Amino acid sequence: MRRGAPLALLLCGTVAGCGQSARGADVAPPTAAAPAPAVAGTAGRGLGVGAGYGANCPHYPPEVTEVVAREPEPRLRARADHAAGAAPVPVTVRPGVAEDLDLDDASFDVAV
Repeated sequence: MRRGAPLALLLCGTVAGCGQSARGADVAPPTAAAPAPAVAGTAGRGLGVGAGYGANCPHYPPEVTEVVAREPEPRLRARADHAAGAAPVPVTVRPGVAEDLDLDDASFDVAV
C-alpha cells in the first residue's frame, strides 16, 4: 500500500468500476447503463456527501435541479469535477467534509 494515499483512492486506482483500469486507462464503469440506486427517484436540490470520483454524476434524474457535492480528497475531487461536467443536471463539486458544511440549514431536498 502506498503511504499517504487514502484507501478510497487506492481502491479506485485498482478497480475498473471506478473509471480506470489498474494501469490508468479509461474504462466504462460497469453500472453506466443503469441508474445508481442512491440517486434514482431523487428530486429538487441535492447534497452529495463524499462525492468520491463522481459515480453518481451521470445518473441524476431531470427532476434534480442542482447538486452540491463535497469531497475532501483532492485527487478524487478532481475526478468528480470532471464527471460533473458531463452530468445531465448542474453539479458543483466543492472541497470539504460532511462534519463541516458551510451551507444553510434546510437548503436541500435530498442528500446522498
